Amino acid sequence: MKRKSILSQISTKPNRDSMKWAGKERSILATVLLWGLWACRVTSLLQISKLIFRKTALLVKRATTDKNATRVNVPPMFCELYYIVWFGVLCTMHLLEVEGIVLNIFIVYYLFESVVWVLYYTVFRRFYEENYSIYHELEYLTVLILIIPTQALGFATLYNDTFRSAISGLLGAGGDATPFPIKILGALFGAIVISMIISAFPSERVKKNYNKSKAFIIGGGDVVAKRLYPALKGADKPYGKVEVLDLDGYGEKQSYVRYFESERAIISHLSEAVDDDSVAWIETPTGAHLSYLRPLLSTSVRLIALEKPIAYTPVDIDYVKDVIRDEENREKIFFLSYYTLEKALPLNMLFSYNERYGKYLDVEDKYIARNWRSHIGTPVSAEVVIHEGKDTREWIKFDGGQLYETFLHNVLIASLVLGRPSGWDNAVMEKSTDGEVQSIELSASVMGAPVKLSQKKGVADAEKCRYGKFEFSDGLIVADFERQSATIRLDRLGKTVTVAVKDTYKIKYSVMADLVMRCYEGELLPSEVDGLENQIEVLEWLATL
Repeated sequence: MKRKSILSQISTKPNRDSMKWAGKERSILATVLLWGLWACRVTSLLQISKLIFRKTALLVKRATTDKNATRVNVPPMFCELYYIVWFGVLCTMHLLEVEGIVLNIFIVYYLFESVVWVLYYTVFRRFYEENYSIYHELEYLTVLILIIPTQALGFATLYNDTFRSAISGLLGAGGDATPFPIKILGALFGAIVISMIISAFPSERVKKNYNKSKAFIIGGGDVVAKRLYPALKGADKPYGKVEVLDLDGYGEKQSYVRYFESERAIISHLSEAVDDDSVAWIETPTGAHLSYLRPLLSTSVRLIALEKPIAYTPVDIDYVKDVIRDEENREKIFFLSYYTLEKALPLNMLFSYNERYGKYLDVEDKYIARNWRSHIGTPVSAEVVIHEGKDTREWIKFDGGQLYETFLHNVLIASLVLGRPSGWDNAVMEKSTDGEVQSIELSASVMGAPVKLSQKKGVADAEKCRYGKFEFSDGLIVADFERQSATIRLDRLGKTVTVAVKDTYKIKYSVMADLVMRCYEGELLPSEVDGLENQIEVLEWLATL
């Protein structure tokens, strides 16, 4: 798998089409100019500092993205602080009248780096980052106002001149004695400032056109028919095109599904149809996941949504682990998880307090929702129960189907509260069949607290139930997966707080459909919000029981 070089991570390389006239004929001058500017940027101390910031943000899971961005967002304050430090250093050196060749080298470097920064962000960025975005039109103007006096301090030191004379030249008011580099920069800054101010005036904006976005759903089974397809067609920001692809000869045919004779035929179609405006949803039986994931990773598809469980076999799980070690691949795949991202999302929110989920939830008391841990005491017992009616889907008949497809939910939900299952003690699992009822029961303990997980298929309507109950020494958490809510009772405070999925997002798969769209747009990174957390470890752990 191809990994981005360190230089590419410091500064984005120019788009190939940017070096061609009308996207066809290569321009020598454009090629030299754009690659030359890129080479200048990879020597920038500011860019290197940004890379360190992004890597650190991912490690501590504090990474965010701005609209249409493809990388971790670096806040404006970071750049402002960088140039404030330069201003402070050069101002001190100028006031102390420090001289010397070392100082002159630092000044020349600053002038070179800051001019490249101005040219990139005000003129050339669109040739490198097609989907770039800024916080506001005046964001870079405010930094430019800081850069100009700092450059004036540098020029004053280099030319043994006064600060007043140097800044007058940079503002376009220099005389015949003004050095030529200052005159050139003065003219450049004048044009840039005027264009920035004009562009910041209020104007009628064209609404974003979502008709370019395309969704390709691989698989046309029950989940697609009853959950995903309706969710995508009814989304707040609908795809311009939703195409469902499936193999011919399985089940009742649907009018909205396009059928193919083989996996190879579907892959061939996808390789030609997908582009960087596309999202591919892999909704096939688990055994076929990697048959489509592997070829899709080599295409230009913007995002891949992979149904759970990601894989069954150790070999396939190892492949996925290898794939996600590459940061670029990791942020290209959204790992779905119906319970942790929808049915149990309120519980997920309580234990992660991931504010990116806030859009979908009603929270009665945000302070308590953040700080309940210090009031609830230690675990006393835990129970996760999912008892459902008869399931006619094919995978339930396969060995391990119920375990990996459905009981996986029980363990993932429990792991939100109790931590990774590898840390549970005395875990024992039992499987049984009584008529049409198929059961999986697991007992364990965590810090001495008993744990019970129960999953059944085929129960009578009166016995259907789906909930999580977690008792603590000073309180209780009850998650209702039917109502998609979680309630905390804090005995010491005498308070009860409920977190619930908003009614507008209770349609099946609507939360995940919107999360995937937000990742597609660049507002979020998949690693910040998807359902991969603990999923690989839980699958490996279940295989050992």
